[in-house]
Amino acid sequence: MDDSPLQSALCVIGHPIGGNPAQFVIQRALAALRIDWTFSSFDVPDPSLLAAIEGIEALGYRGGLIADPHQHRVAQWFAERGCDPSHSPDPPMASGDVADATIRRVDGVARGDDGRLRPCDFIRDALEEALGRSSDPPGGYLLCGPRDPEPSILHALQFVFPQTGYRLSGDHARCLTSDDSPRWEQQVESPFLLVTGSRGPTTRMRGSDEVAQSRESIREVLAKAHPGSICLDLVFTPTQCQQILGDAQSPLVRISQTDLEVLRLARAVHRWTGRPAPVDVMGEAIEEYLEL
Repeated sequence: MDDSPLQSALCVIGHPIGGNPAQFVIQRALAALRIDWTFSSFDVPDPSLLAAIEGIEALGYRGGLIADPHQHRVAQWFAERGCDPSHSPDPPMASGDVADATIRRVDGVARGDDGRLRPCDFIRDALEEALGRSSDPPGGYLLCGPRDPEPSILHALQFVFPQTGYRLSGDHARCLTSDDSPRWEQQVESPFLLVTGSRGPTTRMRGSDEVAQSRESIREVLAKAHPGSICLDLVFTPTQCQQILGDAQSPLVRISQTDLEVLRLARAVHRWTGRPAPVDVMGEAIEEYLEL
């Protein structure tokens, strides 16, 4: 047990840190659990990042969240000290695809039994939990829309589906994983994960042509989708979702960006405290923060 007077402290580290709902949501969760811990948000530029990580370890912090753009560098820091951030080889990628998509990323840290910080991938845990609720989990994912997801989500997708990732391009789907992956025409006959959205809550479409093209492509996919498929809407507000999907209606189960973020933060709270997170309280808190 760490004897530091700050051992009941948590934090989020990012740059910039403004607009991150983590502190607001987790403070609500800790209050609901009647755990008197502190949670701080630290705006840490890249040159000071490693000193900050070493600092929270030395001060006995129970854990923390790592926001972009620091997730890759923190993963490297753990790798250099002999702690594998992903606990698995990187997922395969087809040649010529996004180079940084396979980079190992760490979106959180937690104190281990030996007193040292350990890497966590809470977004991957949250994605696996969300998909695991389906009676017939999807066997692959399809990226739709003009933007890729945030790097941490893209990495999680490639970890969960190492052989069956696709990107919608015009009227066909291009494989993002390996040359040995099943063709999309075969994959679409089974449940899959349709991923729509953008890189973050502030991203906007560039113009009406881009919106129309994305909307039409997604409508075509929805029309062909297996009824057991799931739609992951990586948007924070109904307005953004409407902008992307238009009036398209689908019976698919949908997981929103806020759903995924609540599950991610709940996983973090459970890891740090050892107690089930108050998911309902956290969901209400993030909606209040985002004014949904």
